[in-house]
Amino acid sequence: MINGSNNLAVTGVNGTTIAGTFGGLPGNAGGSGSITKNGTSTLVLQGYNTFSGGITINQGTVQFENPNAFGTGTLTISGAGAAINSNFGNLVNANNNAVADNADFTSTGSQSLYLGTGTFTLGSAPSATTTARTITVNNNPLTIGGVIANSGDNLTNSLAKIGAGTLILAGSNTYTGPTTIEQATLKIGTNNPSIPAIP
Repeated sequence: MINGSNNLAVTGVNGTTIAGTFGGLPGNAGGSGSITKNGTSTLVLQGYNTFSGGITINQGTVQFENPNAFGTGTLTISGAGAAINSNFGNLVNANNNAVADNADFTSTGSQSLYLGTGTFTLGSAPSATTTARTITVNNNPLTIGGVIANSGDNLTNSLAKIGAGTLILAGSNTYTGPTTIEQATLKIGTNNPSIPAIP
């Protein structure tokens, strides 16, 4: 077990695997610590994690191999070259974490991945009037079950999908910009009665 009160930064080009729990020690509940992923390597999270400070991906890949690997905080995509992956068959995020999509990212898709029903916010640009985000899905499907929303009251956020895999949107989305399919398939889930117009 790693003390969940600590903030962990993973850098460099060599892969790292955390097989145990990153979370609370006795009397420490889940711990307020966080994980920040820098560098081009892959960080593999295999444990039942309970830390609450969230995961930030600035570069490289975070690979989830446990339905509870996400911890309980926000998953933040912050840098170019960020990627997520799962090598656990049909993984469903058990904690339904909020996602802040502040940069374009790739879902590698070794196995299918369901991100859960937490709110998925597009962009972080307080001085801008529009924010465009591109999600690349390779191989197996990526499902976003939560509401995809604008990042601010005055922003128009758009979403583009590329890559050979399938992106599934299963929430009742509220973002106001266009949705663009540049490659392969975008599937609208049965729980989604409305989606911004696809030009």
